[in-house]
Amino acid sequence: MATTVPLDLQRCFESLPDAVIHALDERIVYANRSAARLLGASKASKLAGRLLLEFVHPASLEPIRGAMARPFGSGSGYGPARHTLVRIDGVSIEVELTAVRITDGEQPLLQLSARMPSAAPSQFADGEKRLLEMLADGVSLDRLLHSACHIAEELLPGANCSILLLAANGAHLSLAAAPGMPEEFNRGLERLPIGPSAGSCGTAAWRRQPVIVSNAHTDPLWAEIREL
Repeated sequence: MATTVPLDLQRCFESLPDAVIHALDERIVYANRSAARLLGASKASKLAGRLLLEFVHPASLEPIRGAMARPFGSGSGYGPARHTLVRIDGVSIEVELTAVRITDGEQPLLQLSARMPSAAPSQFADGEKRLLEMLADGVSLDRLLHSACHIAEELLPGANCSILLLAANGAHLSLAAAPGMPEEFNRGLERLPIGPSAGSCGTAAWRRQPVIVSNAHTDPLWAEIREL
């Protein structure tokens, strides 16, 4: 389904960290890159033509249906309010959602904006407490690291966490935990060489300092392992 969003407006939306979705007659006609990441799509075009309500958790259906049914030009819109969406992989995520009616020529569109709510300090403290209790109970390192990944993913729904450890030879990384990552991706991380351009983790081990990139698809540090 072709988008009805003007190109200049698309460029603006593509620069936003918030997910932006336009729907016409309950079907998605446009989604920005942030929306694709939020909903687990490989690219934004994969969302076009799909029913918007496919991605809404049953607990949030009624208020979102109400926002969709609101007549064009009826007022200030809906939200922000917390709701639960469902990613393509079936994982439920809590978001802060805003809905407003806009127009593109003669067509009234529903514009949805969504962002991940910030985790409260108490949630971080609770996660830390759980890990310290496991450590005190003498659980295995494997179980501890898998739990750390799960806690990180709870704090940031929709994100996937992995932990790699430097091998004894100091030359490569070994995958220690990645419970939410695809198996094919995990296999590619086995015995990952470290180096000056070895992705975020391999470069961090090489430099012995944290390495953060905003986009693994374009950052040169990922050039040698981007096929992963």
